[in-house]
Amino acid sequence: MYWLDVWGFRGVVECGRPMKMDNELITALIERWRPKTQCFHLPVGEVTVALQDVQSLWGLRADGRVFTGRDYPIRYEDWPSKCRDVLGWIPDAETETKQGGLLMTSLIHQATIPLGDGLHEYAYIQRARIHALILLGGLIIPDTTGCKVPFMWLNAYDDPEEVANISWGSDALAFLYHYLCEASVGRHKRDVGGPMFLWTPYADCILPDYCIDSTASFLCDTYLVCWSFVEAHEARRVCRQFNRYQRIPQYCDRMLHNAGHLSKSHRRGRKGTDWAKVHKFFIDEWD
Repeated sequence: MYWLDVWGFRGVVECGRPMKMDNELITALIERWRPKTQCFHLPVGEVTVALQDVQSLWGLRADGRVFTGRDYPIRYEDWPSKCRDVLGWIPDAETETKQGGLLMTSLIHQATIPLGDGLHEYAYIQRARIHALILLGGLIIPDTTGCKVPFMWLNAYDDPEEVANISWGSDALAFLYHYLCEASVGRHKRDVGGPMFLWTPYADCILPDYCIDSTASFLCDTYLVCWSFVEAHEARRVCRQFNRYQRIPQYCDRMLHNAGHLSKSHRRGRKGTDWAKVHKFFIDEWD
């Protein structure tokens, strides 16, 4: 628990078990989602899930550095040694991995194996990484299946001291926006990925310090960058969510309209792509 707290996952852990989803309500919201504005268009106006929601509900850091990197930077056959170094465990290629990722069931099994006392601190860090990957693949940044965690996420845990500087809140929101857009425009999409929130008012609640964004970054118009995804975060369209006067949204010449197009591209045939270079403009805007 110590390292999960240091890395910024305390709020997710303390939320407890996931609640049962209202599939009909999620379907209705998806039908109201507009990819061009990243908002739900409702009779009362435009609303969206913003950086403030991610931090207030889960305590995930809103600011910080984005996670990018090179897509599958090492050969597939080299991932077992990466897992050994980062997780302290070499997965079986036939039963514990699938299509470039670790199966969630194998991670959960490893997390339940007793560690014992008196081990070197690095052994506990490796176990904390396994728990963090379960949180990422199962709750924070799941794909549409939720059954595996891409090997790429192992690269986020190379330096234990640097994990806390990653903006996990913007990562989660970028994935949610991406999959909402895919589900809203795809005729044959039956599932939606990304984190599913119990979205209720909490303005009058007494929140722990790690759930409060003192930088007010939730008010910014910027880009959310995570791995190969880029999504626009346009808080100016939903000022009423922050108890501010809502003006008529004006055209903003910051290329925000281009981010949505880039985020819809897939990664097939782009192994080895250095997303930090591809998305340099958007990362600079975030910074």
